[in-house]
Amino acid sequence: MTIKEAVIKYIEYRHSLGEKFKSAGDTTDISSINMESVNSFLYKGNKVTAMWFARHTSLKGFFQWAFQRSLIETIPLTLDMPKRPAGLVPYIYSRDELSFGLYQENSECNHSLCISDNADYHVYDGTSHL
Repeated sequence: MTIKEAVIKYIEYRHSLGEKFKSAGDTTDISSINMESVNSFLYKGNKVTAMWFARHTSLKGFFQWAFQRSLIETIPLTLDMPKRPAGLVPYIYSRDELSFGLYQENSECNHSLCISDNADYHVYDGTSHL
């Protein structure tokens, strides 16, 4: 069975579970997939990214499905998972930064966040009652 044929059957299986799932495969025989070819697919760009984990999860499901149906003899995924990259840390403005950025005394301020002192706007900082 080729990868494309197996992927089509796997997608049909996922659709039968009510999932939206799509992919593409080629005409390589599925039994010829080895850990080296899987790793070259996972490590595109030689970096571990969130996409690495998304690809790994998809491949893991596919290979487990194929293994249960005796389409492959072994699952060609590494057991050693790399460390997940750190997520983005949101930057939260301090009270001073908020008050400086929002309440400019200079009436010539062109920033959309600048509000003159005589405007009737208030910043709720979560520490006082409205």
